Amino acid sequence: MQGGSRKGTSVLCRLNSVFESRVVDVALPIICTLVYLSFALSLSAYETPDEPLREALSLFILQNGTLPLGPEPSIVNPIWGFSYAYTAYGPSLVAVPFLAIASLFTHDLVVLTIVVRLVNVLCGGICVWVSLRIGRRLFDSPVYAVLLAVFVGFTPQFAFMSSYLNNDVPSALACAVIILAWVRGLQDGWDVKTCALLGLGIGLCAITYYFGFGFIVLSIVVYGVSAFRAHAREQVSVKRLLALALLVFAVAMLVGGWYYVRNAFIYQGDIFGFGPRNELAEACAQVGFKPSDHVTPRNLGWSVGQMLFEPWGEIIWWKWTFYSFFGLFGYMKHMLPNAMYGAYGVVVLLAILGVAGSKTIAVRGRRLLPLALMASVLFAVAFAIYYSWSADYEPQGRYLYSAFVPVMIFATCGVRLVSRGLSWLVRVVSRRWAHRAMEDVDAIVRVALPLVVAVLYVVLFALAVRIGLSHCLLGADFNADLAPFMQGF
Repeated sequence: MQGGSRKGTSVLCRLNSVFESRVVDVALPIICTLVYLSFALSLSAYETPDEPLREALSLFILQNGTLPLGPEPSIVNPIWGFSYAYTAYGPSLVAVPFLAIASLFTHDLVVLTIVVRLVNVLCGGICVWVSLRIGRRLFDSPVYAVLLAVFVGFTPQFAFMSSYLNNDVPSALACAVIILAWVRGLQDGWDVKTCALLGLGIGLCAITYYFGFGFIVLSIVVYGVSAFRAHAREQVSVKRLLALALLVFAVAMLVGGWYYVRNAFIYQGDIFGFGPRNELAEACAQVGFKPSDHVTPRNLGWSVGQMLFEPWGEIIWWKWTFYSFFGLFGYMKHMLPNAMYGAYGVVVLLAILGVAGSKTIAVRGRRLLPLALMASVLFAVAFAIYYSWSADYEPQGRYLYSAFVPVMIFATCGVRLVSRGLSWLVRVVSRRWAHRAMEDVDAIVRVALPLVVAVLYVVLFALAVRIGLSHCLLGADFNADLAPFMQGF
């Protein structure tokens, strides 16, 4: 019996050493990227929300060699009456070089659409890699770093959105970069590379999605608090800390801040462009789609609580937000079975449980990082709720994707807490009845449980693709909405 136990422990230790290998850091992101690419090659153009409008920006920039103004007639949506040039469009901008290279060989719109999608395919794969880097720093066992990357890379909705052009996955990546910078700064101290990384993440966040702006505020808090502690405890000079803060600001402005400076000049000080966009939409949108025609919970007299829990037609806000956070594909019409949503509900419960276990993650000032991560989730949820209540009732989980990586970090902490609890329980039973070696129990429980969870999550992903996402994989159809932009190519 003891020989079998030692053999099992030996196998698990070998698995643990495999997870420590840097090969995993390359292999897992590449596998995820190839999966996303396979989806991008076969995803119907009629199942990709807002992609035509974002691709139109890229095509306009390529054809005209200049950034578009919000009211540019060729990119204004004829139904809603405004263009996406009024909102941050970093991913569409990044897609331009891809289009420029592809257009040297073909003008086929199907091919160009697939080329544009490479932006999100790569962002998804890089986000998995960044998640691995975060996990290796936060957790004392490499299997938990892999579990975090699996939670991120094999969530069906994340994979779906990594296969077409949108701002949600780039926003998740930007916030993951910020988290990595936080962890490095808290563990190793703030240096030039870490501050440049933080500035990069903030800049990417600014140029992708307004729902992620909580991370910008929290970055100021995390840097400020940790810099104050560094000055007090380690005698780091104020001059150096201010210089590093200036570096963060400079990199962020270079990457994403220029867009808001440009808006300030173009739209008479409205750096977000909300006012001009609404004015154009009021003038050009079809009847029923003008801002003044929008029916919102607020102008119906609903409270926030009513909006969250009472039906809006056939939709309940919290339920559809949860569904579309994990897997509700196309234009919110291809669902998964309730049993699968129940399984993803367990992930949410693990994340809630993980809040309690997050205080043990390996950073100095252990409370600061978990508090910042919790605040990032609350920021995203509050922003999404307020937007649905006051402006446009849209219970979409993708609006919470700035908090996607933090949620998965907490879920990983939850699995870790459960594994520790099981280890303690088995130890108690072993001492009382079996008298097995305690180290064998630890090795089996602490490596086997997260490994089993990771395998089950991948299996769940495969089922979600087969049952739900497959309805969107009908072939990359020609999108007639973009045909006018091909004239003159």
